[in-house]
Amino acid sequence: MSGWTPPDSPSPNLATALAWMKALEEWDEATHFATCDETLEHRILPKSLMRPVLNKNHYLSYFRGLAEMFAAPAGSSTQNAKVRLFTTCVASVKGESLTGELYENEYMYVLRLISSTTGNPEERKIQSVKEFCDSYASKTFFPAERKRVAEAKAKREAKAREAMGGYSGSSNRRSRQERHDTSPSR
Repeated sequence: MSGWTPPDSPSPNLATALAWMKALEEWDEATHFATCDETLEHRILPKSLMRPVLNKNHYLSYFRGLAEMFAAPAGSSTQNAKVRLFTTCVASVKGESLTGELYENEYMYVLRLISSTTGNPEERKIQSVKEFCDSYASKTFFPAERKRVAEAKAKREAKAREAMGGYSGSSNRRSRQERHDTSPSR
């Protein structure tokens, strides 16, 4: 169902879901988390990925970690359907990581919306997210990308040490000891 256009006057649930998706697509952390209730539970499925259930604070850390892997938001296409308290969103993403690797995945989000538990009860908030993704793409890309990022960081640090003349605390300490050694054996 490509080319889906949201209604001019979406329901409160759909408006919240659309704001959540737009903020996700744009890496807009403040707006993204403003749509989530304090009771948020975020699950990445299928279970074979063995991902833990994340509360709002853990999800914020997860979201920031993802944002650090990509130079710019990757575009996605969204389709929505709603049934009472639940809204589903289907998206696909294609982007490039900071290490230059192509990332493509497909997602389906099932969002459960409730009245805000901490603010205006008329305001709709996301209480739970079930995020279904292409498990093969996730299992292959993210571990490899974390390894590429770690290797790039190690290379940058080695280059910085080299630029500083190979300084390392232990060898420099030894040089100072040798300079101050006045034993006759030298």
